[in-house]
Amino acid sequence: MTNQQLGILVSLAVDSRWMRQEAANQSLVYGVVHPADQVPTGVTDDDSYIVAHDGRAPAVVYYRVGANQHVQVTYPPAGKGRLRTADFTVKQLWRRFFRTAA
Repeated sequence: MTNQQLGILVSLAVDSRWMRQEAANQSLVYGVVHPADQVPTGVTDDDSYIVAHDGRAPAVVYYRVGANQHVQVTYPPAGKGRLRTADFTVKQLWRRFFRTAA
């Protein structure tokens, strides 16, 4: 599984409606945080992210894969407020969201 594919699974776990809507609009962009980027506290260099612009404000989901395929996710709640975090394993995301055409 590529890091981009993992980003889609992470986005589905955070907000499946948002991810499907932005994918349909072809507005999802994948990237990796670089040292010069301005990111919220708690997001580190080399975290990956999925960003979309839904017409109101950009929405960003940051994630990183750690030891034992543990995925830490950081994302903004709807509206303003502190960033939320969630923890998954790659296996959990795979089982819950991965589908093939078959």
